[in-house]
Amino acid sequence: MFILTDCKLAITYIAWKPIMHQYHTVFSQVRVLLQALHSLNVVTALACIPGHSGIFYNERADSMAKQALSRHADVSEEPLTFPSCKRLILKQVVARWQDHLDNSTTGRVTYEMIPVVGYKTTYQRNRCIAVSYARLLLHDTSLKDHQYRLGLKDTRLSV
Repeated sequence: MFILTDCKLAITYIAWKPIMHQYHTVFSQVRVLLQALHSLNVVTALACIPGHSGIFYNERADSMAKQALSRHADVSEEPLTFPSCKRLILKQVVARWQDHLDNSTTGRVTYEMIPVVGYKTTYQRNRCIAVSYARLLLHDTSLKDHQYRLGLKDTRLSV
């Protein structure tokens, strides 16, 4: 199988860079797929072809890439600035956090009270009230009745 690209840098990253966490995830995905093909005894070759030179498959790959980009509404033509990168990263982190919270089997009491992540919880200025609120959210209070319901005390009565 021949994999053709007009980007020499992509071939270098895929073929020669063993630590991929510092590069784009696409390179990691391509490397995983190449390893899967290798395990199936499929011989692959990465080859560089000149870009924009009328080569049929290069032109076809370019048009397919443009079609894929046009289907994604979150792709912007604007230059990426540091603040815009921070916003994109935060959006991804919050989405993954929400997905984890939605599918988790723990923390259900807190989830029932606050089912959406990404919003700052406002606490009272009074430290005692703020601590009590946080304990309620974490399902961890020192109230005898609450400890009884959790099975931490044998009775609801203060002894």
